[in-house]
Amino acid sequence: MSRIDMPYMKKELTPEESLRAFVWYAHAVMYDEKAQKNGLVFIYNVNRIGMIATFTLTPAKFAAKLDCLTIGVLPIKMKGIYMLDSPTWLRLFMGLMSIFMSKKMKERIVNVKEWKTIEETFGAETIPKMFGKLEGKLQEDVLEKEYFS
Repeated sequence: MSRIDMPYMKKELTPEESLRAFVWYAHAVMYDEKAQKNGLVFIYNVNRIGMIATFTLTPAKFAAKLDCLTIGVLPIKMKGIYMLDSPTWLRLFMGLMSIFMSKKMKERIVNVKEWKTIEETFGAETIPKMFGKLEGKLQEDVLEKEYFS
């Protein structure tokens, strides 16, 4: 979240452009052999974003379309979601929502308190350089290398 240009995203990026970008990224992941075989782990720097900023980042129409696309339809094997720098409101919200989650889902959504936990869990060689507060060793962006170079 710290690298997102929020004013641009709110004012200049249309919901159609956002959806198109998400669909493109989802297809890149769906057709990646390693992602399909091993599954994915999202490591998400929430950057202590406020609740209002979170819910107004994208238009409701876009959020609804994204929900329709991702819930039970997107064939991606999700192994885990690790969240860093989560604000208090999000930790409380996730605590409340966990009541309705399966045990498997609860285990896959992890609120990480210390950045070093990510490096200890996944290894520095899997973390991109300059990712948040970590000293990652991964030099290249896999998608950039595959599709943009």
